[in-house]
Amino acid sequence: MPAHSHAPGRSILKNRMPTYAFLLFCSVFALVHACAPSEVTKERTEESVTGETVTESNRETVDAAGETVADVQQEQVPEKTLEDTNTTEERVEYQPDATACNIPSQVSDPEAIRTEYGWLVGSKVGNVRVFKGIRFAKAPKGALRWKPPVAPSCWSDVRQATSYGAQCPQVVAANGQVIGDEDCLSLNIWAPASATSASPLPVMFFIHGGGNIGGSSTQALPNGKLLYNGQYLAERTGVVVVTVNYRLGPLGFFASSALTKESPDGSAGNYGILDQIAALKWVKENIKAFGGDADKVMIFGESAGAVNTCVHVASPLSKGLFHAALMQSGVCTGSTTLKEAENIGAQRIAKTSCKGKSDTLACLRGLDVTTLLKEMPGSVSLGPARVGNSNALLESFGPVIDGHVLKSSPLVAIGTGTHNDVPLIVGSNLEEMDLFLTTPVNTPAAYEAIVKAAYPQLSAADLQTLLKEYDVNNYPTPRAAAVDLFTDALFTCSAILTVATASKTQTSKVWRYFFQRRAKLPNGEAPARHGVELGYVFRTLVDVPLYTPVQDDLTLADTMMLYWSNLAKTGSPNTGKVPTL
Repeated sequence: MPAHSHAPGRSILKNRMPTYAFLLFCSVFALVHACAPSEVTKERTEESVTGETVTESNRETVDAAGETVADVQQEQVPEKTLEDTNTTEERVEYQPDATACNIPSQVSDPEAIRTEYGWLVGSKVGNVRVFKGIRFAKAPKGALRWKPPVAPSCWSDVRQATSYGAQCPQVVAANGQVIGDEDCLSLNIWAPASATSASPLPVMFFIHGGGNIGGSSTQALPNGKLLYNGQYLAERTGVVVVTVNYRLGPLGFFASSALTKESPDGSAGNYGILDQIAALKWVKENIKAFGGDADKVMIFGESAGAVNTCVHVASPLSKGLFHAALMQSGVCTGSTTLKEAENIGAQRIAKTSCKGKSDTLACLRGLDVTTLLKEMPGSVSLGPARVGNSNALLESFGPVIDGHVLKSSPLVAIGTGTHNDVPLIVGSNLEEMDLFLTTPVNTPAAYEAIVKAAYPQLSAADLQTLLKEYDVNNYPTPRAAAVDLFTDALFTCSAILTVATASKTQTSKVWRYFFQRRAKLPNGEAPARHGVELGYVFRTLVDVPLYTPVQDDLTLADTMMLYWSNLAKTGSPNTGKVPTL
């Protein structure tokens, strides 16, 4: 690690800057004040032999955490107020009519699995049964575009679940090509062959990242192998693994006043979240047939998937669908209100070929998906990448405080104790922003300039204090200083703030991890940047082309897999032969 140090407890902006958050952006107050773990919570910290730092927090917090929570609770909520929504009243019904389904009670194939919608046959890889591309909702296209997901139709034959489903539509950043299909709402299951409905195993339900504009459950490595392959987790830890697709970008997170008006819930913009809820309901109703325990479902996600995981922790619609949650490199801060989302939606519509049409929604629903995604582009602009990008807000897609899925920002829900109280693990990586910092930062002057541009509201004195906290002279390069500062701002601080807030309001335990493993490469070390922990969690680092993991990497992968799966099994990572967190 760079030989730098932060002055604990120095709140340079305590009296001058509110603790509001940009989308995916911590406040500077939180950056400098709350990012000292010893001051946020009374916690036990251990450095594991694998290079992972984890903390366990109880409900006692010092004044700093309470002060932060009080400030966070001032975030804006929607003007309209809706009655609390019981999950049984969700307008998407996932219990098919048995008479209409006409599902045979038995079939000749002994390997077939009976779901609520029909029989499925998967494949067997080693000691794991794999079921691919299982439809959990109808294709959300045509009249169903920007509607809550609808339960799939039933079938009477035996269907093959041996091919992955299509990715949800998205634009490839490298070449601008639109890929995917709107008929994309499917999930994949890996279940140990020993799992039975009589002795069901815990379930790990993964939500992929990609800025809510890209990615899929079948994200591929350069050699075509899966990054989120549930095979290793299932066979090495004895859990059932589920990965899921959900609508992305303008198809999953677009809001407009017209959509709000036509919705019976008076909401808009959270279609991707509703897809995930639909998948969780499908799991609740069907996973026992695959040998999974419907009462032991742990949700976990990375990046935008972690953001969405926090939404489920906060959402009344997700209540009862999971028993534990884990967030990798995502934030619970920075949500858009419905009014803001509608205003952004109006600006997006103004840039489309449907501008000025008498029935804008009909026009938008009639656009082919390629045209729609080209006319409503998305991008992932974090922190300094937003500097000088006038379209950053229009191109960002994410959850909306709509009064239905979300009644407040997730952090506010956690801070007020109105969230789903479950065991949590929250964490981040040492050098997250190494992936996103594309602006050259080669000199101390360039470093100061990018920090100043990212925080234009700082006074000259406060800017200098912040630069002193992250003194460029304590880093090997100016870029390393920038990576550290913005990593703390967007990721480290948010993880600490979430842990501090949850440990104050919920009865379930909360743990925090800090991933700092730098992979050994022939030409040096690879930074512990955003997303690298995924290869360890899924153990797919062994499938990365042109890379041979050393024993320390494999040990860390096995340890992380145990921590993660232990949370699914017992509600605590500290079970079995692993270092105590």
